[in-house]
Amino acid sequence: MTRFTVTEEHLKLARRANLVDWVHAEFGAFSQDPKRPYGNSNVYGDMADILGLLTPDREADVAEGEVMAEDVMTEEQLETCDQLHGDMGRVFTIAAQTGAFKMGVYETEDDFTWREVPDWQFCRTDMHSTGCPTRGHFSIFATADTHVEITAAHGVAFS
Repeated sequence: MTRFTVTEEHLKLARRANLVDWVHAEFGAFSQDPKRPYGNSNVYGDMADILGLLTPDREADVAEGEVMAEDVMTEEQLETCDQLHGDMGRVFTIAAQTGAFKMGVYETEDDFTWREVPDWQFCRTDMHSTGCPTRGHFSIFATADTHVEITAAHGVAFS
């Protein structure tokens, strides 16, 4: 089972995605402009603007073309942008399969049939699952014999 979390940052990028190309290969399909995925060829500059990553003075320098965004962004910001951009194919796939662009946790067994994980379903029904996302202050585990264990964020267990 593969899980993926669609975040607010993903949705901000999706709203500004440049989905104008029609690829005429094979049967044809739409695509995101690979040179200008968010409007301009300064991809990091577009992403920094969309995500609000730069200070106003640095943002002005980038907008005026005095510096490239990647020259004033931290390594962490650049890695975040790379990760988010790399996620966008999956974000668009999830939106197409679920019929909604919304934040949440989604799961699939085959990468072709994504479904939203309901808010109440915090973890798989496997006491040994390590793929449990952190949500709120509790993790909930249920075994096959309907025993339920609720674990607080600090490791205190209630049964």
